[in-house]
Amino acid sequence: MDQPSPPPTMRRSIPDTYAGRTLFITGATGFMGKVLVEKLLRDCPELKCIYLLIRTKRGVDAAQRKDEYLKHLVFDRIRETNRAQLDKIRLVRGDILEDDLDIANGDQAELAENVEVVFHCAANVRFDQELKQAVNYNLNGTLRVLRLAERMKRLVAFVHVSTAFCQCNEAVVEERAYPAPHSPLGISKLADLVDSKVLDLVTPR
Repeated sequence: MDQPSPPPTMRRSIPDTYAGRTLFITGATGFMGKVLVEKLLRDCPELKCIYLLIRTKRGVDAAQRKDEYLKHLVFDRIRETNRAQLDKIRLVRGDILEDDLDIANGDQAELAENVEVVFHCAANVRFDQELKQAVNYNLNGTLRVLRLAERMKRLVAFVHVSTAFCQCNEAVVEERAYPAPHSPLGISKLADLVDSKVLDLVTPR
């Protein structure tokens, strides 16, 4: 027997879900990050604000960096149809490789008070990256973002956008989460303690 559909009051469209919301996005300068930001700005007109974590560039101030970012062709449609949406972008200087993401104390306090949804898109997607660097970026970087999110008083969702991969040792890949063969925190500690050259010797190719 078919299950009854949920009442209409339980269904919310994407624009309704993000109406009045404040978001924080890492990895916004990457391919998926830009697509996500553009989609949110274009389809969620009532969205309140999007904070983007951006690494500093020598000799380029925040206003210039924001201008450079929003000049990308992915935002052409928004510039033509609803340019005011671009004013909802706020840049936050930081780096997921550093403690507290290297975000200024004032910015951390602002994020803690306002952010309701986090999209963590930042990742190193090179498959030939040294294991120590890959662990620091993809594993420890995610942990640092989670620690920041723990201080966000209004947080309702943390979304981790992971690099696509498959269980290549499986004949059939099921639609489920596969358990990690080793503890992620254990791998993190190992990467901190062991020299890069030794890790490279034991890393599968």
